Amino acid sequence: GVLRLATTDAELASVVGHELAHVTMGHLVKRAQNQMAGMVGNILLGAAMDFEAGVRGVDTKGGYTRGLMQDGAFAMATEREADYVGTYYAARAGYDAAAGERVWRALARENPQQIYYAGMHPTAPERVILLQKTAQEIAEKRRRNQPLNPETKSSQAAAMPTAGEQ
Repeated sequence: GVLRLATTDAELASVVGHELAHVTMGHLVKRAQNQMAGMVGNILLGAAMDFEAGVRGVDTKGGYTRGLMQDGAFAMATEREADYVGTYYAARAGYDAAAGERVWRALARENPQQIYYAGMHPTAPERVILLQKTAQEIAEKRRRNQPLNPETKSSQAAAMPTAGEQ
């Protein structure tokens, strides 16, 4: 749906930048590590809670176990980081930094009930605010003639070459 709503090259670049940020920031690897590290403990804790509820005569249908296996907070953080770093990637490639905001506004207008995507993504309004702040940050760096490097702890994002450096 997001790709369909990206009606300009700049909007498409913001979506591609977001997905590229997931790759360059190592989100998939980090997520797998996060899931493995927490899964065993969470499964045991969830199973114990399900068992205790069962002893009391409450059938949770494994709800505690499934609930504790989800990593929604981690996914939210990586989505925010991908929005932020991806906006920099699009801007460094010469596209309008405000384009990502337009894509998320269009998605929210088209499907207002989808305020969360499976509880793993920030709300559309939260994303719009983050993207506005990021576009302002980029504009300020351009005004000051500073390099367009995202302010992250990862040196990977800052090391990505700009379009002119490739």
